[in-house]
This record gives sequence, structure tokens and C-alpha cells, in this order.
Amino acid sequence: MYDRAADAWQAVLRNIDEALVITNGGPRARGVALNKFWGDHQRFFRQVICAFKVPSVITETETALSEGKSM
Repeated sequence: MYDRAADAWQAVLRNIDEALVITNGGPRARGVALNKFWGDHQRFFRQVICAFKVPSVITETETALSEGKSM
């Protein structure tokens, strides 16, 4: 899943470049677009990584509760 998501983000980046060429976007437009892209990219992958951890956290929590390690 991670690799497919990375491929999708690469496609988005290529499309940004193509859109800037088509619309004659200058250096400022490119900078704004790439700044937004990389911020969204980081936010997305941070959420994916957190989501990958959820099953382990649930298992560890249930184990701790069953062992009386929480009140």
C-alpha cells in the first residue's frame, strides 16, 4: 500500500509540473504549488504511518487491560 501511495504522489507531482506549463505559471506559482504539495505530502504520510501503528496499539492496550495494568 505504501508503494502505491508513493507512486500516486509522484503522479500528482508530475501533473503539477504539467499544469504549470499549460497555464504559464511562473516561478512564484511553482513555488506556491510545490510548497502546498510537500506540506500535504508530509501530512498524508504521517497519517498513514500512524494508521499502520493502530493495530499494534490496540493489541498492546487490550493485553495491558487484561493484565490489570490500568485502572
